[in-house]
Amino acid sequence: MSDAPTYEQLLALVGELSVRNEEQARVIAEQAERIAELERRLGQNSNNSSLPPSSDRFGRPKPGSLRGKTGRRPGKQPGSPGAALRQVADPDEVVEYVPAACAGCGADLAGADDAGVLRRQVHDIPQVTTRVVEHRLHKRRCVRPGCGSVTTAAAPAGVSAPVSYGPNLRALAVYLVARAGGLSGGVPARPGRARRPVDRRRDRGAMLHRLDQQRARPNRRGAGQRRGVRGDPSLCTRYRDGATVYDLAERFSIHRTTVSGHLHRQGIKMRGHSLDETQVHVAIALYEQGWSTAWIGRHLGVNCSTVWLALRAREVRMRDAQGRERW
Repeated sequence: MSDAPTYEQLLALVGELSVRNEEQARVIAEQAERIAELERRLGQNSNNSSLPPSSDRFGRPKPGSLRGKTGRRPGKQPGSPGAALRQVADPDEVVEYVPAACAGCGADLAGADDAGVLRRQVHDIPQVTTRVVEHRLHKRRCVRPGCGSVTTAAAPAGVSAPVSYGPNLRALAVYLVARAGGLSGGVPARPGRARRPVDRRRDRGAMLHRLDQQRARPNRRGAGQRRGVRGDPSLCTRYRDGATVYDLAERFSIHRTTVSGHLHRQGIKMRGHSLDETQVHVAIALYEQGWSTAWIGRHLGVNCSTVWLALRAREVRMRDAQGRERW
C-alpha cells in the first residue's frame, strides 16, 4: 500500500505552513522595528538630542561646523578699510591753548617762536535743549455782507493745547521712564501686551525687614494693622509732606484703604488725584507702548481710574480688557 499523502493532507499541510509563515513574518517585522529603535537610541548623543554631554557613552563626538575653510585668517583682513575713530580735517570748533610760561625754567613765553601744534579732537553730540515753536492761528472776519463770521486757521496735527510737549520730548520721556523701569533690558516688549515694570527698590534688606514685620503681626490681621497705624503719628506727617497713599501703604505694609481711613479719622483733607501736564504726557506715551492703566497708575502713584479719566480727557483711543480698541 502506498505511503503518499492524500490530497486532503496536502491541503492541511499547506494551510499550516501558511499560518506559520505569517507568524514568522510578523515576528521578523517586530524584531526589525525593535532593532531600529535600539540603533536610534544608541546613536543619540549630546549633539543630536537633549542628552547632557556626560551621557555620551561611546566617545564624545567632535563638534562639527557647517562653515567651510576659506583660507583667511580671523579678524581684520589685510587691505580692508578700518572703522576706528579718526580726526577730521575741518572740525566744527577750534579751541587754542597757548602756554604762558616755560615748563623747564619758568621764563615768559609771550614772544617765543612757534614750535608746532599738538591736535586732539573730541567727538561729541550737542547739548540737548528745549526749542519752543509758537504756532499762531490767525483769525479772519468775513467781509461778505450779512455774514461777518470769524474763521480761525486750522492747527497742525498734535497742536491742540495752549502749551504742550512735542513728539521728540515725549519720546525722550518714554525712553527715560523705560530705562528707570527696567524695560530696556535688550528684550523688546511684544505689541499689544505690556511688560510688568521691575521695582528695583526692594533690596534684600527691605525684604527681610518686611518678613520680620509679617511674623510679628498677630493673628487678627486687621486689628493689628490698625493698632500699628494709630500708634505711629509719622503716617500723617509723611502724608502732609507729600507722600501718596500708595507710598504709605507700601511703607507700613498695610492696604491703601486702611491708610485712607486713618487719615479721614484724623481729620486730614485728602489731596486730589489729578495728573499734571508732564504725567499726562508720560501716561499717554506709556499707554501707546502697551502699558495698562493699572500699571501706569502704579508707576505714577495714582489710581487706575485717574489714569483712565486723564486719557479720555485727551481723547486717547482706549482698549478693553481683551486689548481691542474702543471709545
